[in-house]
Amino acid sequence: MVKRRKKIKSRKISRAKTGGTSAKFGSTEPKAELIEAMVAKFNSGDLDAAQKQAKALVDRHPGHSLAWKVLGAILLRRGRLEDAIGPMSQAIKVSPGDSAAYNNLGVALNKLGKLREAQNHYIKAIKINPYFAEAHSNLGDTLKSLKQFSEAEGSWQRALEIKPHLPQTLNNWGNLLTELGRNEEAEVKFKEAIGLNPSHITAYLGFGVLLINMGRYPEAEEICRKALDMQPDSAPALNNMGLVLMNNARFDEATAHFRIAIAVDPDDSEYHSNLLFTLNYDPSLTPGDLYKHYEAFGQRTSAAIQHRFNHDRRDRNENRGIRIGYSSPDFYGHSCRSFLEPLFRSHDRNQFELFAYSNTPREDRHTLRFKGYFDHWIDVTRMPDQQMAETIYSDEIDILVDLAGHTRGNRLPVFVMRPAPIQASLSIGYACTTGLKEIDYFICDENLAPSGSDCYFSEQPWRLPAPGFTYEAQKKEASEVSQLPALRNGYVTFGSLARTVRLNDPLLRVWGRILSLLPDSRLRLDQQPFKNEATREAFWQRLENLGISRERVDVTCSSPHWDAYHDIDITLDCWPHNAGSTTLESLWMGVPVSRRRR
Repeated sequence: MVKRRKKIKSRKISRAKTGGTSAKFGSTEPKAELIEAMVAKFNSGDLDAAQKQAKALVDRHPGHSLAWKVLGAILLRRGRLEDAIGPMSQAIKVSPGDSAAYNNLGVALNKLGKLREAQNHYIKAIKINPYFAEAHSNLGDTLKSLKQFSEAEGSWQRALEIKPHLPQTLNNWGNLLTELGRNEEAEVKFKEAIGLNPSHITAYLGFGVLLINMGRYPEAEEICRKALDMQPDSAPALNNMGLVLMNNARFDEATAHFRIAIAVDPDDSEYHSNLLFTLNYDPSLTPGDLYKHYEAFGQRTSAAIQHRFNHDRRDRNENRGIRIGYSSPDFYGHSCRSFLEPLFRSHDRNQFELFAYSNTPREDRHTLRFKGYFDHWIDVTRMPDQQMAETIYSDEIDILVDLAGHTRGNRLPVFVMRPAPIQASLSIGYACTTGLKEIDYFICDENLAPSGSDCYFSEQPWRLPAPGFTYEAQKKEASEVSQLPALRNGYVTFGSLARTVRLNDPLLRVWGRILSLLPDSRLRLDQQPFKNEATREAFWQRLENLGISRERVDVTCSSPHWDAYHDIDITLDCWPHNAGSTTLESLWMGVPVSRRRR
Protein backbone atom coordinates (compact mmCIF):
# COMPACT_ATOMS: atom_id res chain seq x y z
CA MET A 1 0.00 0.00 0.00
CA VAL A 2 2.86 2.33 -0.56
CA LYS A 3 2.32 5.44 -2.65
CA ARG A 4 4.51 7.05 -5.20
CA ARG A 5 3.57 9.96 -7.38
CA LYS A 6 4.11 9.53 -11.09
CA LYS A 7 4.32 12.57 -13.35
CA ILE A 8 4.29 12.52 -17.12
CA LYS A 9 6.92 14.93 -18.37
CA SER A 10 5.60 18.20 -19.73
CA ARG A 11 7.48 20.72 -21.79
CA LYS A 12 7.22 24.45 -21.54
CA ILE A 13 5.55 25.94 -24.58
CA SER A 14 8.00 27.81 -26.77
CA ARG A 15 7.86 29.51 -30.09
CA ALA A 16 10.38 27.16 -31.64
CA LYS A 17 9.55 26.34 -35.22
CA THR A 18 7.73 23.06 -35.68
CA GLY A 19 8.48 20.62 -38.44
CA GLY A 20 6.15 19.67 -41.24
CA THR A 21 3.65 21.75 -43.16
CA SER A 22 3.47 25.40 -42.17
CA ALA A 23 -0.04 26.58 -41.41
CA LYS A 24 -1.80 29.19 -43.50
CA PHE A 25 -3.83 31.73 -41.58
CA GLY A 26 -5.68 33.51 -44.34
CA SER A 27 -4.64 37.03 -45.17
CA THR A 28 -3.15 37.84 -41.76
CA GLU A 29 -0.97 36.23 -39.13
CA PRO A 30 -1.64 36.82 -35.41
CA LYS A 31 0.49 39.58 -34.03
CA ALA A 32 3.73 38.35 -32.54
CA GLU A 33 3.12 40.21 -29.29
CA LEU A 34 -0.18 38.36 -28.79
CA ILE A 35 1.55 35.01 -29.19
CA GLU A 36 4.36 36.07 -26.88
CA ALA A 37 1.85 37.20 -24.25
CA MET A 38 -0.06 33.90 -24.44
CA VAL A 39 3.11 31.81 -24.08
CA ALA A 40 4.40 33.98 -21.24
CA LYS A 41 1.12 33.66 -19.33
CA PHE A 42 1.13 29.87 -19.78
CA ASN A 43 4.73 29.45 -18.67
CA SER A 44 4.18 31.69 -15.64
CA GLY A 45 1.20 29.61 -14.52
CA ASP A 46 -1.48 32.24 -15.17
CA LEU A 47 -3.76 29.73 -16.83
CA ASP A 48 -6.89 31.88 -16.79
CA ALA A 49 -5.24 34.63 -18.83
CA ALA A 50 -3.45 32.15 -21.09
CA GLN A 51 -6.67 30.25 -21.79
CA LYS A 52 -8.52 33.44 -22.61
CA GLN A 53 -5.79 34.56 -25.00
CA ALA A 54 -5.49 31.12 -26.64
CA LYS A 55 -9.25 30.95 -27.15
CA ALA A 56 -9.26 34.38 -28.75
CA LEU A 57 -6.42 33.39 -31.07
CA VAL A 58 -8.02 30.14 -32.29
CA ASP A 59 -11.31 31.96 -32.87
CA ARG A 60 -9.62 34.56 -35.08
CA HIS A 61 -6.89 32.32 -36.53
CA PRO A 62 -8.16 28.71 -36.56
CA GLY A 63 -5.13 27.59 -38.54
CA HIS A 64 -2.62 28.55 -35.85
CA SER A 65 -1.32 25.32 -34.34
CA LEU A 66 0.54 26.85 -31.39
CA ALA A 67 -2.63 28.42 -30.03
CA TRP A 68 -4.41 25.07 -30.27
CA LYS A 69 -1.48 23.40 -28.51
CA VAL A 70 -1.54 25.92 -25.69
CA LEU A 71 -5.30 25.60 -25.28
CA GLY A 72 -5.05 21.81 -25.14
CA ALA A 73 -2.14 21.96 -22.66
CA ILE A 74 -4.11 24.27 -20.36
CA LEU A 75 -7.13 21.97 -20.34
CA LEU A 76 -4.82 19.00 -19.69
CA ARG A 77 -3.17 20.74 -16.77
CA ARG A 78 -6.59 21.53 -15.33
CA GLY A 79 -7.62 17.89 -15.48
CA ARG A 80 -10.20 18.44 -18.20
CA LEU A 81 -8.87 15.53 -20.19
CA GLU A 82 -11.80 14.93 -22.54
CA ASP A 83 -11.99 18.63 -23.34
CA ALA A 84 -8.26 18.69 -24.11
CA ILE A 85 -8.54 16.08 -26.87
CA GLY A 86 -10.29 18.41 -29.34
CA PRO A 87 -7.74 21.26 -29.32
CA MET A 88 -4.84 18.80 -29.35
CA SER A 89 -6.29 16.94 -32.32
CA GLN A 90 -6.86 20.25 -34.10
CA ALA A 91 -3.21 21.18 -33.55
CA ILE A 92 -2.22 17.98 -35.37
CA LYS A 93 -4.70 18.63 -38.15
CA VAL A 94 -3.32 22.06 -38.95
CA SER A 95 0.32 21.03 -38.45
CA PRO A 96 0.65 17.28 -39.16
CA GLY A 97 4.43 17.45 -39.05
CA ASP A 98 4.57 18.73 -35.46
CA SER A 99 5.97 15.93 -33.29
CA ALA A 100 5.21 17.83 -30.07
CA ALA A 101 1.51 17.93 -30.95
CA TYR A 102 1.40 14.14 -31.24
CA ASN A 103 3.28 13.79 -27.95
CA ASN A 104 0.87 16.15 -26.17
CA LEU A 105 -2.15 14.20 -27.40
CA GLY A 106 -0.46 11.00 -26.28
CA VAL A 107 -0.13 12.42 -22.77
CA ALA A 108 -3.85 13.22 -22.61
CA LEU A 109 -4.85 9.81 -23.96
CA ASN A 110 -2.54 8.06 -21.48
CA LYS A 111 -4.16 9.91 -18.59
CA LEU A 112 -7.57 8.84 -19.89
CA GLY A 113 -6.43 5.21 -19.83
CA LYS A 114 -6.52 4.94 -23.63
CA LEU A 115 -3.13 3.32 -23.66
CA ARG A 116 -3.02 1.88 -27.18
CA GLU A 117 -4.05 5.21 -28.69
CA ALA A 118 -1.46 6.99 -26.58
CA GLN A 119 1.18 4.50 -27.70
CA ASN A 120 0.33 5.13 -31.36
CA HIS A 121 0.64 8.91 -30.98
CA TYR A 122 4.02 8.65 -29.24
CA ILE A 123 5.24 6.42 -32.06
CA LYS A 124 4.07 8.99 -34.62
CA ALA A 125 5.92 11.73 -32.72
CA ILE A 126 9.08 9.63 -32.75
CA LYS A 127 8.78 8.88 -36.48
CA ILE A 128 8.70 12.63 -37.15
CA ASN A 129 11.53 13.33 -34.71
CA PRO A 130 13.56 10.23 -33.75
CA TYR A 131 15.54 12.35 -31.26
CA PHE A 132 12.46 13.47 -29.27
CA ALA A 133 13.62 12.21 -25.84
CA GLU A 134 10.41 13.10 -23.98
CA ALA A 135 8.30 11.15 -26.46
CA HIS A 136 10.53 8.08 -26.00
CA SER A 137 10.20 8.48 -22.24
CA ASN A 138 6.42 8.89 -22.33
CA LEU A 139 6.17 5.86 -24.60
CA GLY A 140 8.08 3.91 -21.95
CA ASP A 141 5.58 5.00 -19.30
CA THR A 142 2.67 3.78 -21.41
CA LEU A 143 4.39 0.49 -22.23
CA LYS A 144 4.91 -0.05 -18.49
CA SER A 145 1.17 0.42 -17.96
CA LEU A 146 0.57 -2.13 -20.71
CA LYS A 147 2.89 -4.50 -18.81
CA GLN A 148 5.33 -4.59 -21.72
CA PHE A 149 8.20 -4.16 -19.29
CA SER A 150 11.21 -4.95 -21.47
CA GLU A 151 9.89 -2.65 -24.21
CA ALA A 152 9.36 0.09 -21.63
CA GLU A 153 12.95 -0.22 -20.48
CA GLY A 154 14.10 0.02 -24.08
CA SER A 155 12.20 3.27 -24.58
CA TRP A 156 13.60 4.79 -21.39
CA GLN A 157 17.10 3.71 -22.36
CA ARG A 158 16.72 5.46 -25.73
CA ALA A 159 15.36 8.60 -24.05
CA LEU A 160 18.38 8.78 -21.76
CA GLU A 161 20.79 8.17 -24.62
CA ILE A 162 19.36 11.24 -26.34
CA LYS A 163 19.00 13.37 -23.21
CA PRO A 164 20.80 11.96 -20.14
CA HIS A 165 19.41 14.61 -17.81
CA LEU A 166 15.83 13.35 -17.41
CA PRO A 167 15.30 12.68 -13.69
CA GLN A 168 11.63 11.73 -14.09
CA THR A 169 12.58 9.05 -16.63
CA LEU A 170 15.08 7.60 -14.18
CA ASN A 171 12.47 7.76 -11.43
CA ASN A 172 9.82 5.95 -13.47
CA TRP A 173 12.38 3.31 -14.43
CA GLY A 174 13.30 2.92 -10.77
CA ASN A 175 9.63 2.45 -9.89
CA LEU A 176 9.30 -0.37 -12.43
CA LEU A 177 12.45 -2.07 -11.21
CA THR A 178 11.09 -1.85 -7.65
CA GLU A 179 7.87 -3.57 -8.73
CA LEU A 180 9.88 -6.26 -10.50
CA GLY A 181 12.00 -6.89 -7.40
CA ARG A 182 15.22 -5.78 -9.10
CA ASN A 183 16.13 -3.74 -6.06
CA GLU A 184 19.81 -3.06 -6.67
CA GLU A 185 19.12 -1.75 -10.17
CA ALA A 186 16.26 0.38 -8.85
CA GLU A 187 18.51 1.95 -6.23
CA VAL A 188 20.97 3.01 -8.95
CA LYS A 189 18.21 4.73 -10.94
CA PHE A 190 16.83 6.63 -7.95
CA LYS A 191 20.27 7.81 -6.90
CA GLU A 192 20.97 8.99 -10.44
CA ALA A 193 17.66 10.88 -10.49
CA ILE A 194 18.40 12.54 -7.15
CA GLY A 195 21.92 13.39 -8.32
CA LEU A 196 20.52 15.15 -11.39
CA ASN A 197 17.96 17.09 -9.36
CA PRO A 198 18.35 16.99 -5.55
CA SER A 199 15.08 18.88 -5.16
CA HIS A 200 13.14 16.34 -7.27
CA ILE A 201 10.67 15.02 -4.67
CA THR A 202 9.26 12.19 -6.78
CA ALA A 203 12.67 10.46 -6.82
CA TYR A 204 12.76 10.61 -3.03
CA LEU A 205 9.26 9.13 -2.91
CA GLY A 206 10.22 6.23 -5.17
CA PHE A 207 13.50 5.65 -3.33
CA GLY A 208 11.64 5.67 -0.01
CA VAL A 209 9.28 2.97 -1.26
CA LEU A 210 12.21 0.84 -2.37
CA LEU A 211 13.98 1.15 0.98
CA ILE A 212 10.77 0.27 2.85
CA ASN A 213 10.32 -2.82 0.69
CA MET A 214 13.92 -3.84 1.38
CA GLY A 215 13.50 -3.37 5.14
CA ARG A 216 16.20 -0.71 5.28
CA TYR A 217 14.15 1.33 7.71
CA PRO A 218 16.77 3.76 9.09
CA GLU A 219 17.69 4.81 5.54
CA ALA A 220 14.03 4.91 4.52
CA GLU A 221 13.23 7.23 7.41
CA GLU A 222 16.05 9.56 6.37
CA ILE A 223 14.88 9.69 2.74
CA CYS A 224 11.24 10.22 3.77
CA ARG A 225 12.26 13.10 6.05
CA LYS A 226 14.11 14.73 3.16
CA ALA A 227 10.96 14.47 1.05
CA LEU A 228 8.89 16.04 3.84
CA ASP A 229 11.45 18.80 4.28
CA MET A 230 10.96 19.65 0.61
CA GLN A 231 7.16 19.41 0.75
CA PRO A 232 5.67 19.07 4.26
CA ASP A 233 2.14 18.67 2.92
CA SER A 234 2.98 15.92 0.40
CA ALA A 235 0.42 13.18 1.05
CA PRO A 236 2.58 10.43 -0.53
CA ALA A 237 5.59 11.50 1.55
CA LEU A 238 3.49 11.53 4.72
CA ASN A 239 2.11 8.10 3.83
CA ASN A 240 5.56 6.66 3.21
CA MET A 241 6.84 8.01 6.51
CA GLY A 242 3.83 6.44 8.20
CA LEU A 243 4.79 3.08 6.72
CA VAL A 244 8.36 3.36 8.00
CA LEU A 245 7.13 4.17 11.49
CA MET A 246 4.50 1.42 11.38
CA ASN A 247 7.10 -1.21 10.55
CA ASN A 248 9.07 -0.07 13.58
CA ALA A 249 5.96 -0.39 15.79
CA ARG A 250 5.96 3.37 16.47
CA PHE A 251 2.20 3.45 16.24
CA ASP A 252 1.40 6.93 17.59
CA GLU A 253 3.82 8.56 15.17
CA ALA A 254 2.69 6.39 12.26
CA THR A 255 -1.01 7.07 12.72
CA ALA A 256 -0.32 10.81 13.07
CA HIS A 257 1.35 10.83 9.64
CA PHE A 258 -1.45 8.82 8.05
CA ARG A 259 -4.06 11.20 9.48
CA ILE A 260 -2.27 14.23 8.04
CA ALA A 261 -2.02 12.47 4.67
CA ILE A 262 -5.77 11.83 4.80
CA ALA A 263 -6.41 15.49 5.67
CA VAL A 264 -4.36 16.54 2.63
CA ASP A 265 -5.97 14.00 0.28
CA PRO A 266 -9.14 12.55 1.84
CA ASP A 267 -10.18 10.80 -1.39
CA ASP A 268 -7.22 8.41 -1.49
CA SER A 269 -8.54 5.19 0.04
CA GLU A 270 -5.05 3.72 0.48
CA TYR A 271 -4.19 6.25 3.18
CA HIS A 272 -7.33 5.24 5.09
CA SER A 273 -6.45 1.56 4.69
CA ASN A 274 -2.90 2.13 5.91
CA LEU A 275 -4.24 3.87 9.00
CA LEU A 276 -6.66 1.04 9.82
CA PHE A 277 -4.06 -1.63 9.08
CA THR A 278 -1.67 0.05 11.54
CA LEU A 279 -4.28 0.41 14.27
CA ASN A 280 -4.80 -3.38 14.21
CA TYR A 281 -1.35 -3.78 15.79
CA ASP A 282 -1.58 -1.04 18.41
CA PRO A 283 -1.63 -2.77 21.83
CA SER A 284 -3.15 0.29 23.51
CA LEU A 285 -6.52 -0.10 21.73
CA THR A 286 -9.41 -2.22 22.93
CA PRO A 287 -11.49 -4.10 20.32
CA GLY A 288 -14.22 -1.51 20.82
CA ASP A 289 -11.83 1.39 20.28
CA LEU A 290 -10.50 -0.25 17.11
CA TYR A 291 -13.95 -0.90 15.68
CA LYS A 292 -14.90 2.77 16.06
CA HIS A 293 -12.17 3.64 13.58
CA TYR A 294 -13.45 1.05 11.11
CA GLU A 295 -17.00 2.25 11.57
CA ALA A 296 -15.98 5.86 10.89
CA PHE A 297 -14.16 4.77 7.74
CA GLY A 298 -17.22 2.90 6.50
CA GLN A 299 -19.53 5.85 7.10
CA ARG A 300 -17.15 8.29 5.40
CA THR A 301 -16.55 6.06 2.39
CA SER A 302 -20.22 5.25 1.91
CA ALA A 303 -21.09 8.95 2.00
CA ALA A 304 -18.32 9.84 -0.46
CA ILE A 305 -19.30 7.20 -3.05
CA GLN A 306 -22.87 7.89 -4.11
CA HIS A 307 -23.31 5.41 -6.95
CA ARG A 308 -24.97 2.06 -6.21
CA PHE A 309 -25.86 -0.66 -8.71
CA ASN A 310 -29.46 -1.89 -8.63
CA HIS A 311 -30.13 -5.63 -8.69
CA ASP A 312 -33.90 -5.56 -8.02
CA ARG A 313 -34.92 -6.53 -11.56
CA ARG A 314 -32.19 -9.03 -12.10
CA ASP A 315 -33.22 -12.64 -12.64
CA ARG A 316 -30.46 -15.22 -12.34
CA ASN A 317 -30.12 -17.49 -15.34
CA GLU A 318 -30.91 -20.98 -14.07
CA ASN A 319 -29.08 -22.53 -17.02
CA ARG A 320 -25.68 -21.46 -15.77
CA GLY A 321 -23.71 -21.99 -12.59
CA ILE A 322 -23.49 -19.49 -9.77
CA ARG A 323 -20.96 -16.82 -10.69
CA ILE A 324 -18.41 -16.08 -8.00
CA GLY A 325 -15.97 -13.21 -8.42
CA TYR A 326 -12.78 -13.00 -6.37
CA SER A 327 -11.05 -9.63 -6.01
CA SER A 328 -7.38 -9.82 -5.00
CA PRO A 329 -3.95 -8.21 -5.51
CA ASP A 330 -2.24 -11.40 -4.34
CA PHE A 331 -2.51 -13.83 -7.24
CA TYR A 332 1.24 -14.46 -7.21
CA GLY A 333 3.88 -15.95 -4.89
CA HIS A 334 2.21 -14.44 -1.82
CA SER A 335 1.78 -16.39 1.41
CA CYS A 336 -1.99 -16.37 0.78
CA ARG A 337 -1.53 -18.89 -1.98
CA SER A 338 -1.15 -21.64 0.64
CA PHE A 339 -4.76 -20.96 1.63
CA LEU A 340 -6.32 -19.90 -1.67
CA GLU A 341 -5.16 -22.60 -4.05
CA PRO A 342 -6.88 -25.48 -2.20
CA LEU A 343 -10.07 -23.41 -2.17
CA PHE A 344 -10.02 -22.59 -5.88
CA ARG A 345 -8.96 -26.09 -6.86
CA SER A 346 -11.84 -27.64 -4.90
CA HIS A 347 -14.67 -25.56 -6.36
CA ASP A 348 -17.30 -27.67 -8.10
CA ARG A 349 -16.97 -26.25 -11.61
CA ASN A 350 -20.30 -27.81 -12.61
CA GLN A 351 -22.07 -25.56 -10.11
CA PHE A 352 -19.84 -22.50 -10.02
CA GLU A 353 -18.37 -20.22 -12.66
CA LEU A 354 -15.28 -18.47 -11.31
CA PHE A 355 -14.12 -14.95 -12.17
CA ALA A 356 -10.79 -13.49 -11.02
CA TYR A 357 -10.54 -9.70 -10.76
CA SER A 358 -6.79 -9.49 -10.48
CA ASN A 359 -5.16 -6.33 -9.17
CA THR A 360 -1.79 -8.11 -9.23
CA PRO A 361 0.84 -5.68 -10.58
CA ARG A 362 3.69 -8.18 -10.77
CA GLU A 363 2.71 -11.56 -12.15
CA ASP A 364 4.97 -14.58 -11.73
CA ARG A 365 4.98 -18.34 -12.26
CA HIS A 366 2.39 -18.76 -9.51
CA THR A 367 0.07 -16.34 -11.35
CA LEU A 368 0.05 -18.68 -14.34
CA ARG A 369 -1.12 -21.48 -12.07
CA PHE A 370 -3.80 -19.27 -10.51
CA LYS A 371 -5.17 -18.49 -13.97
CA GLY A 372 -5.88 -22.16 -14.48
CA TYR A 373 -8.36 -22.19 -11.58
CA PHE A 374 -10.67 -19.59 -13.14
CA ASP A 375 -13.10 -19.56 -16.03
CA HIS A 376 -12.48 -15.85 -16.55
CA TRP A 377 -9.41 -13.74 -15.71
CA ILE A 378 -9.86 -9.96 -15.70
CA ASP A 379 -6.82 -7.75 -15.13
CA VAL A 380 -8.04 -4.66 -13.25
CA THR A 381 -4.67 -3.12 -12.37
CA ARG A 382 -5.30 -0.14 -14.70
CA MET A 383 -9.06 0.07 -14.20
CA PRO A 384 -10.46 2.97 -12.15
CA ASP A 385 -12.86 1.85 -9.43
CA GLN A 386 -15.95 2.87 -11.40
CA GLN A 387 -14.87 0.91 -14.47
CA MET A 388 -14.03 -2.15 -12.39
CA ALA A 389 -17.43 -2.00 -10.71
CA GLU A 390 -19.17 -1.67 -14.07
CA THR A 391 -17.23 -4.67 -15.38
CA ILE A 392 -18.30 -6.81 -12.42
CA TYR A 393 -21.91 -5.70 -12.83
CA SER A 394 -21.84 -6.48 -16.56
CA ASP A 395 -20.42 -9.93 -15.80
CA GLU A 396 -23.55 -10.58 -13.70
CA ILE A 397 -21.57 -11.80 -10.71
CA ASP A 398 -23.80 -13.42 -8.10
CA ILE A 399 -21.33 -13.39 -5.19
CA LEU A 400 -18.35 -11.03 -5.02
CA VAL A 401 -15.60 -11.94 -2.54
CA ASP A 402 -12.89 -9.61 -1.24
CA LEU A 403 -9.54 -11.28 -0.51
CA ALA A 404 -7.55 -8.23 0.58
CA GLY A 405 -9.34 -6.23 3.28
CA HIS A 406 -7.18 -3.20 4.03
CA THR A 407 -3.93 -4.71 2.75
CA ARG A 408 -1.95 -3.28 -0.16
CA GLY A 409 -3.76 -3.25 -3.48
CA ASN A 410 -7.30 -3.67 -2.14
CA ARG A 411 -10.27 -2.38 -4.17
CA LEU A 412 -12.73 -1.80 -1.34
CA PRO A 413 -14.31 1.32 -2.94
CA VAL A 414 -15.60 -0.99 -5.67
CA PHE A 415 -17.57 -2.95 -3.08
CA VAL A 416 -19.21 0.25 -1.83
CA MET A 417 -20.88 0.58 -5.25
CA ARG A 418 -22.35 -2.90 -4.73
CA PRO A 419 -21.75 -4.35 -8.21
CA ALA A 420 -22.94 -7.78 -7.01
CA PRO A 421 -26.12 -8.61 -5.06
CA ILE A 422 -24.18 -10.62 -2.45
CA GLN A 423 -20.78 -9.47 -1.23
CA ALA A 424 -18.43 -11.08 1.26
CA SER A 425 -14.98 -10.71 2.78
CA LEU A 426 -12.89 -13.82 3.34
CA SER A 427 -10.79 -13.94 6.50
CA ILE A 428 -7.89 -15.55 4.63
CA GLY A 429 -6.93 -12.23 3.09
CA TYR A 430 -7.65 -10.01 6.11
CA ALA A 431 -8.63 -11.34 9.52
CA CYS A 432 -10.60 -8.26 10.53
CA THR A 433 -13.67 -6.31 9.49
CA THR A 434 -13.56 -3.97 6.49
CA GLY A 435 -15.85 -1.43 8.13
CA LEU A 436 -18.16 -1.45 5.09
CA LYS A 437 -21.85 -2.15 5.52
CA GLU A 438 -22.01 -2.86 1.80
CA ILE A 439 -20.11 -6.11 2.40
CA ASP A 440 -22.71 -8.53 3.70
CA TYR A 441 -20.68 -11.37 5.24
CA PHE A 442 -17.33 -12.00 6.90
CA ILE A 443 -16.47 -15.65 6.20
CA CYS A 444 -14.65 -17.11 9.23
CA ASP A 445 -14.97 -19.76 11.93
CA GLU A 446 -15.82 -19.68 15.65
CA ASN A 447 -12.17 -19.44 16.64
CA LEU A 448 -11.43 -16.36 14.56
CA ALA A 449 -14.73 -14.65 15.40
CA PRO A 450 -16.06 -16.26 18.59
CA SER A 451 -19.61 -15.85 19.80
CA GLY A 452 -20.17 -12.35 21.16
CA SER A 453 -17.78 -10.64 18.74
CA ASP A 454 -20.40 -9.65 16.14
CA CYS A 455 -20.40 -6.08 17.46
CA TYR A 456 -16.86 -5.64 16.12
CA PHE A 457 -17.86 -6.37 12.52
CA SER A 458 -19.67 -4.22 9.98
CA GLU A 459 -20.41 -7.47 8.15
CA GLN A 460 -22.36 -10.43 9.50
CA PRO A 461 -19.85 -13.11 10.57
CA TRP A 462 -20.58 -16.29 8.61
CA ARG A 463 -19.01 -19.02 10.71
CA LEU A 464 -17.88 -22.24 9.10
CA PRO A 465 -17.06 -25.31 11.22
CA ALA A 466 -13.52 -24.88 12.53
CA PRO A 467 -11.06 -24.82 10.96
CA GLY A 468 -12.70 -22.51 8.44
CA PHE A 469 -9.86 -22.67 5.93
CA THR A 470 -7.39 -25.10 4.41
CA TYR A 471 -3.63 -24.64 4.64
CA GLU A 472 -1.43 -26.34 2.05
CA ALA A 473 2.28 -26.22 2.90
CA GLN A 474 4.73 -25.39 0.14
CA LYS A 475 6.38 -28.82 0.35
CA LYS A 476 8.86 -28.21 -2.44
CA GLU A 477 10.10 -25.05 -0.72
CA ALA A 478 10.00 -26.14 2.93
CA SER A 479 13.00 -27.67 4.68
CA GLU A 480 12.97 -31.05 6.37
CA VAL A 481 12.00 -31.18 10.05
CA SER A 482 15.12 -31.21 12.24
CA GLN A 483 15.85 -32.62 15.68
CA LEU A 484 15.03 -30.50 18.73
CA PRO A 485 17.66 -27.72 18.81
CA ALA A 486 17.78 -27.78 22.63
CA LEU A 487 19.26 -31.29 22.48
CA ARG A 488 22.08 -29.95 20.35
CA ASN A 489 22.56 -26.62 22.14
CA GLY A 490 21.89 -27.47 25.76
CA TYR A 491 19.49 -24.52 26.16
CA VAL A 492 16.02 -23.50 24.95
CA THR A 493 15.69 -21.10 22.01
CA PHE A 494 12.47 -19.16 21.72
CA GLY A 495 11.74 -17.59 18.37
CA SER A 496 9.43 -15.69 16.07
CA LEU A 497 9.28 -15.11 12.33
CA ALA A 498 6.51 -12.52 12.70
CA ARG A 499 6.79 -9.24 10.82
CA THR A 500 8.34 -6.32 12.69
CA VAL A 501 5.02 -4.46 12.90
CA ARG A 502 3.84 -7.14 15.36
CA LEU A 503 6.85 -6.64 17.65
CA ASN A 504 5.47 -3.89 19.88
CA ASP A 505 7.18 -2.74 23.08
CA PRO A 506 4.79 -4.38 25.62
CA LEU A 507 5.19 -7.68 23.75
CA LEU A 508 8.99 -7.44 23.76
CA ARG A 509 9.00 -6.66 27.50
CA VAL A 510 7.06 -9.89 28.16
CA TRP A 511 9.51 -11.84 26.03
CA GLY A 512 12.33 -10.22 27.98
CA ARG A 513 10.77 -11.48 31.21
CA ILE A 514 10.64 -15.00 29.75
CA LEU A 515 14.36 -14.79 29.03
CA SER A 516 15.05 -13.57 32.56
CA LEU A 517 13.20 -16.55 34.03
CA LEU A 518 15.36 -18.95 31.99
CA PRO A 519 18.87 -17.48 32.26
CA ASP A 520 20.40 -19.81 29.66
CA SER A 521 17.62 -19.37 27.08
CA ARG A 522 17.87 -17.33 23.90
CA LEU A 523 15.50 -15.53 21.55
CA ARG A 524 15.74 -15.65 17.77
CA LEU A 525 13.88 -13.12 15.63
CA ASP A 526 14.07 -13.83 11.92
CA GLN A 527 12.73 -11.48 9.27
CA GLN A 528 13.76 -10.05 5.89
CA PRO A 529 14.47 -6.51 7.23
CA PHE A 530 17.12 -7.93 9.57
CA LYS A 531 19.26 -8.64 6.52
CA ASN A 532 20.24 -4.97 6.73
CA GLU A 533 22.93 -4.12 9.28
CA ALA A 534 21.52 -0.68 10.12
CA THR A 535 18.05 -2.16 10.72
CA ARG A 536 19.53 -4.84 12.98
CA GLU A 537 21.50 -2.29 14.98
CA ALA A 538 18.45 -0.04 15.40
CA PHE A 539 16.42 -3.01 16.65
CA TRP A 540 19.14 -4.08 19.11
CA GLN A 541 19.23 -0.54 20.49
CA ARG A 542 15.48 -0.69 20.93
CA LEU A 543 15.79 -3.98 22.84
CA GLU A 544 18.44 -2.49 25.11
CA ASN A 545 16.15 0.48 25.84
CA LEU A 546 13.58 -2.09 26.97
CA GLY A 547 16.11 -3.74 29.28
CA ILE A 548 16.84 -6.74 27.05
CA SER A 549 20.49 -7.56 26.44
CA ARG A 550 21.43 -7.87 22.79
CA GLU A 551 23.65 -10.81 23.70
CA ARG A 552 20.51 -12.84 24.43
CA VAL A 553 18.82 -12.14 21.08
CA ASP A 554 19.77 -13.33 17.59
CA VAL A 555 18.38 -10.98 14.95
CA THR A 556 18.66 -12.80 11.63
CA CYS A 557 17.36 -13.18 8.09
CA SER A 558 17.26 -16.77 6.85
CA SER A 559 16.95 -17.72 3.21
CA PRO A 560 14.90 -19.77 2.76
CA HIS A 561 13.05 -18.68 5.88
CA TRP A 562 12.06 -22.27 6.68
CA ASP A 563 15.65 -22.93 7.79
CA ALA A 564 15.20 -20.64 10.80
CA TYR A 565 12.96 -23.26 12.44
CA HIS A 566 15.93 -25.63 12.69
CA ASP A 567 17.25 -23.39 15.48
CA ILE A 568 13.98 -22.65 17.33
CA ASP A 569 12.50 -24.87 20.06
CA ILE A 570 9.33 -22.88 20.80
CA THR A 571 7.69 -20.19 18.66
CA LEU A 572 6.23 -17.27 20.62
CA ASP A 573 3.01 -15.86 19.19
CA CYS A 574 2.28 -12.13 19.11
CA TRP A 575 -0.47 -9.93 20.47
CA PRO A 576 -2.74 -8.02 20.10
CA HIS A 577 -2.65 -9.31 16.51
CA ASN A 578 -1.78 -13.00 16.37
CA ALA A 579 0.41 -14.35 13.61
CA GLY A 580 -1.19 -16.21 10.71
CA SER A 581 0.91 -17.98 8.09
CA THR A 582 3.98 -18.12 10.33
CA THR A 583 2.02 -19.99 13.01
CA LEU A 584 1.03 -22.72 10.58
CA GLU A 585 4.51 -22.83 9.07
CA SER A 586 5.97 -23.29 12.54
CA LEU A 587 3.64 -26.19 13.26
CA TRP A 588 4.42 -27.72 9.86
CA MET A 589 8.13 -27.60 10.77
CA GLY A 590 7.43 -29.38 14.07
CA VAL A 591 7.93 -26.31 16.28
CA PRO A 592 5.19 -25.79 18.90
CA VAL A 593 3.62 -22.34 19.27
CA SER A 594 3.04 -20.68 22.64
CA ARG A 595 0.08 -18.29 22.72
CA ARG A 596 -0.92 -15.61 25.21
CA ARG A 597 -4.55 -14.62 25.50
CA ARG A 598 -5.24 -11.02 26.38
